[in-house]
Amino acid sequence: MVGRDEDGTGARALVPQSHPYTELSMTAATPIRLTKNLGMLLLGIWLIISGLIPLLKLSFEGLGTLLAVLALAAGALILAGR
Repeated sequence: MVGRDEDGTGARALVPQSHPYTELSMTAATPIRLTKNLGMLLLGIWLIISGLIPLLKLSFEGLGTLLAVLALAAGALILAGR
């Protein structure tokens, strides 16, 4: 008979099931890893800075150079696969 337990009553015991998304992981001092890819991290920083500049009306000497260097470094690392 399909759907019956061993004694044939149809009653099934409720047994807690473990699920990988509901278990708490107790690891000691695991460092937070933002990204494995340094190029993507630099790209994220560049995007955040580029978005904040017009919003906060930031301006200082060398800002364009800083963003250009950050963009070049991010692009080179992404293309290199790092």
